[in-house]
Amino acid sequence: MNNTLLRRIFEEEPVIMGNGCTGVYVAKKIIPEKFKGQALTDREGSADGFECRAPYWSFELNMFPQGQIAVRQAHKDYLDATTDLFWTIMSMNVFRGNRRILTNGHIASRLEELNRIAAHNLEHVVLESGRRNILKVATIGPGGDCYDASSCSSRESASKMHYDQLKCLQPFADYFQFETFPSVEELKGALDALRRVNAEYQKLGLEPKLAAINFVLNKNQEDKEDYGKVLDGSHPGAAIEGILKEYQDLILYAGFNCTPQHAVIEGLRKVRTYDKRLLSIIKDVHINPTDTDPSKRHSIHGIDSIASTELIQFYETLREEFPAVKILWGCCGVLPEQIKALHDHYAGKAEYKGRVALK
Repeated sequence: MNNTLLRRIFEEEPVIMGNGCTGVYVAKKIIPEKFKGQALTDREGSADGFECRAPYWSFELNMFPQGQIAVRQAHKDYLDATTDLFWTIMSMNVFRGNRRILTNGHIASRLEELNRIAAHNLEHVVLESGRRNILKVATIGPGGDCYDASSCSSRESASKMHYDQLKCLQPFADYFQFETFPSVEELKGALDALRRVNAEYQKLGLEPKLAAINFVLNKNQEDKEDYGKVLDGSHPGAAIEGILKEYQDLILYAGFNCTPQHAVIEGLRKVRTYDKRLLSIIKDVHINPTDTDPSKRHSIHGIDSIASTELIQFYETLREEFPAVKILWGCCGVLPEQIKALHDHYAGKAEYKGRVALK
C-alpha cells in the first residue's frame, strides 16, 4: 500500500470498518461449532476447547494447524460482514507475538515463524475474498499487561523487544497499529524500533511503514486526578503531542483502545481542553463491551457483548461531538453481527448511498 494513498484514505474517507481481536470469537463461536472435542493446542485440557487468555491470547492459535484454520475462519466471518462500499481494516493475529512474551513462554526461537504464519493466514483470506478495499494491519501489543503500566518495559528495552517482530512483519503489513499501550515510554521504544526497521528496508528500496497508536485510559471515575488519562498517568493530550513531535513522519492516526465508553469520552474531552487541534489525528476508538452498563449488554454465542443498536448509538453520539473519529472497530467482544449492523447502518444513510470508496 502506497503511503500517500494510505494517508488520503484516513483523511478523506468518511467511515472505515475495523476488524480485530479474533480470540474471544474463536473460543466461543468457531471452536464449539467446528472443533468440538478437538485439541487445538497442547495445553492440558485443550481438548475441551480453547480459552483466550494471557500470556498469548489468540496468538497461541498460530502454533497449531487446527488453530490456524480457526483463525482463518474468524478472519473470513469478520470480512464477510462488510463490503467494498467502505475500506475495511483487517488485523493479523500477531498481538502477543513480541520477543518478551515469547521468551517468557520459552518459544522465542519461533518468533519469526509464528508471526509469518499469522500474516499468511490473513493474506490467504483476503486474496480468497477477491476484495479490493482491504487494509492489512499488523497489530502490535505491549510486552506486559495491557492494563498495568508498571509491567511495561523501558524505552530502551522496548526498542529491542519489539524490533524482531516488526522486522519480520514489515513486508506483509500495510501499516502497524501499536495497540492497547498503557505506557508512553514503551510506545516510544516500539516506534524507535519501527524507525530502525524502516531504515533497513529503505536501503533495499522499500517504502517505510507508517504507525497508528492508541492508549488505554484510566476508567476509574473515583480517581479524580487520573480519570481519563493514560494508565501511566500521562495526560492524553500531552502524550499524543509528544509522540507527534518525535515521530511526525511515522504517525498515521491515534486513538484509545479497550476502554469503556465514559473513559473514551473523558479522554477525548481532556485532549480538546489541552489542544483541540490534536483531535484531528484521533480517528480510532475501541470500546470494551464488558465495561458498559450491564443492562445494555447483549450475549451472542455466549460472549458478553453489546447490542448492535447500542453500539451504533455510541458511534453516532461520539462522532457528533468528535467528527474526526471514523474507524468503527469490531474488537473486545464486538462480533461480526455488530460489524454488519454498523456497516448496514452507514450504507443506508443518504450521504453514503451509491458512493464509491477511494481507490
